[in-house]
Amino acid sequence: MKLFGLIEQLNIESLFPIKPLPVSHSDLFKRFDSCKTKNKLSVGIQMDSTERVVKIPPLEFHGQEVFFELYEYFKNFGANIHFLESREYFENLAAIARKAKKINRKLRNNRGDEKKLRLEDYKLEVEFKYQQAIGINDFLLGNIARTKPELVFVGDGHANWFYLRRNEIKEKYGIEIEEYWRDVLTEKITENDLLSAASMSDEHLSMESILRDKSVAITRRVEDGDKVLPEIQTLLIQRSYDAVVKGRITDENPHFIGTWDLTLEPKGLFELFIEKVSSGNNGSLQFSGTVEDCLGSSKVEGTMNTKQINFTKKYYNTEDGASGKPIFYEGQIKDGDVVGIYKISSSSSSHHWGFKMKQLRKVA
Repeated sequence: MKLFGLIEQLNIESLFPIKPLPVSHSDLFKRFDSCKTKNKLSVGIQMDSTERVVKIPPLEFHGQEVFFELYEYFKNFGANIHFLESREYFENLAAIARKAKKINRKLRNNRGDEKKLRLEDYKLEVEFKYQQAIGINDFLLGNIARTKPELVFVGDGHANWFYLRRNEIKEKYGIEIEEYWRDVLTEKITENDLLSAASMSDEHLSMESILRDKSVAITRRVEDGDKVLPEIQTLLIQRSYDAVVKGRITDENPHFIGTWDLTLEPKGLFELFIEKVSSGNNGSLQFSGTVEDCLGSSKVEGTMNTKQINFTKKYYNTEDGASGKPIFYEGQIKDGDVVGIYKISSSSSSHHWGFKMKQLRKVA
């Protein structure tokens, strides 16, 4: 099959209140004009039905504009169209939301153990995001295997996940990805665009209407040898899920495992890998390495001896780009357990938080 990963919408961070914007895919549709002469082309689209809004209390699920456009386009020349989403998937999300509402009601009414309730609420939040980003893939792949479409159109994050696991998917589902096409934005919305749209908008003309066609995507084929990396958002959602379910961030062998959130421990779970060690003053060790956690990856430098450890970390691979500010950790070591504090360089010297970690293997 030919797999197409589409950027469904853009979430704009701005001082101006603005809803997610659709992305123009005019280039994508031109690619299929030659298919109009082919009888009964089989197409799979990430939709549940032709309903634009699916209501399953307490949630509403809104379909993405590009998928409705694809549906109309292929329907007009008689293609066999298969819906790849599943009502069962939406029901699962709604069930998670109902559980979260009950917990939040207890929190508002001060009923029950607050710390325990907040942890359960966090776990449900993680489960919800995981099902949205990754859990849905089993439903999509199951429907692809059942209907065997020639062309498959899904969100960019799902297609990226499929492509990186194409060998596993072929073995498990019998689905072979012959071609992978993904969106690249050729035009992006600038700050000047936002300022102009804000000045032109009024009660009759929204900023969204003005900016609607500003974001343009070109769909390009991924060639053999092209480097395809996991989407950082999906990677971090998987890490958060693993932190809750497995109590781990990676499948590797870290020197230390700990948390920088003593209230919601899975949220702050991290693994410290020491990669280089040298002798320091007074029998101490100087080290450098990495920390992996639910916010991303950090470079680490520090010192340690048998009684204490100090290190500084700086994020370099995160979803929100929070990489510029070093974070300082100071901890006391006793029988392999570390308890201490950390602070961010931009915060006042008196503002700090607690952390803890456990040594899993000896530092050479």
